[in-house]
Amino acid sequence: MFYQLILKQILMKRKRVAKIELNNYFSVIGTGPGGKDYILPVAYKQAQQSDLLIGSRRLLDLFSEFNKKEIELKSNYENILKVINKNFRKEKISVLVSGDPGYHSFLDFLNRNIDSRSIVVIPGISSFQYLFSKAGLSWHDSELISFHGHDLKISEQQIKSGRKLIMLTDKINSPSKISTLLLNYGVKDRKVLIGENLTLENEKIYETTLYNLTEELKEEENYKLCVMVLI
Repeated sequence: MFYQLILKQILMKRKRVAKIELNNYFSVIGTGPGGKDYILPVAYKQAQQSDLLIGSRRLLDLFSEFNKKEIELKSNYENILKVINKNFRKEKISVLVSGDPGYHSFLDFLNRNIDSRSIVVIPGISSFQYLFSKAGLSWHDSELISFHGHDLKISEQQIKSGRKLIMLTDKINSPSKISTLLLNYGVKDRKVLIGENLTLENEKIYETTLYNLTEELKEEENYKLCVMVLI
């Protein structure tokens, strides 16, 4: 009888938690690598149930069919915090981030400034997960590095690990610049997998080498949405 009572209490707590998750507080929704086909159904459901969506123009457009109130996320972080803190208990607010919220997203900023217990996170498919699936490769033996808005730095340990290096680039820290850095560090000419504009109509996936990337003269525009993998 005692154990039955304990089990009943545990189950009741689980039910209460499950009830809270998608109905209270505000959410951070991972929208996947870019294309609508790769947005998880639970992300669509949460966006549809929201009163207010916050995100970049590109991400807001993914859910335009729902005709929700919108705030475009640019560099107005402090104003966004004020809006969330003032309204999230009165209306359902969802913040949209690309890829998966758990990897270098706006979620970090929110966790630093808002009680994380007030945040429900909806996962998404990351761009590198998609690229590895298209290449038929596993990524459990990889190092993750983001150069998206970060300094172009790689540790000696990461270089000498011999593991695959997954690198998120941007128009400043392009694959050609990263390749030059790696070769200058003494990395031998290795195969590189490049994924540009993944899941979009102009998607491009190809294999090359570090040396070839340093020689290629491509417009930086090609690398706005790019994943680079040192194989």
